[in-house]
Amino acid sequence: MPGLTGIFTKAVAGDEKEKIRAMLGCMLHEPFYARGTYENQENGFFMGYCALPGSFADCMPIWNETRDLVLFLTGECYLDPMDIADLKRRGHEFDPHNASCLIHLYEEQGEAFFRNLNGWFNGVILDLARSTAVIFNDRCAIRRIYYHENDRCFAFSSEAKSLLKVFPELREISFQSVGEFLTYDCVLENRTYFPKIKLLPACSSW
Repeated sequence: MPGLTGIFTKAVAGDEKEKIRAMLGCMLHEPFYARGTYENQENGFFMGYCALPGSFADCMPIWNETRDLVLFLTGECYLDPMDIADLKRRGHEFDPHNASCLIHLYEEQGEAFFRNLNGWFNGVILDLARSTAVIFNDRCAIRRIYYHENDRCFAFSSEAKSLLKVFPELREISFQSVGEFLTYDCVLENRTYFPKIKLLPACSSW
């Protein structure tokens, strides 16, 4: 399934681009996926993305007019036509048929943007002027984000195997998680089958 992957690092080690390409490669299940990578070494942001051609999210990376905000998204959001019309009246330029309007909604609404989103999605907004990143998902976490954090970086992906590909130290099974699956048919409390990989909780904006 199309998705996102990324590494946010405090100090660029030099191998992040190779890792992103390897992580993205794990999600390219079909040759026709639209895909790409993005890097901003100054801020330590490295992203990979893929989408179904012609889908709502097939417009990444999504920039604002001043190109200091950039959005990456998977899934779909269902928008009020009045909000889209209001953005047009305010002079924003975007395609109303895809996700390109969302970065402008974030500019206009700020933190309220995340509360107002409706649909099944996850995404990342990079603020290059402030050197900050926000990772977010839908209310039910239908679109999953797996993540691993250590003292060097924060790495994440729509598929856990992307993290396992480039961080071999994560290839360890959690017997607690296996036991929960055998008992409850699911793993609890945003854990995964791997003790050092967790799930982004539902309705998050970190």
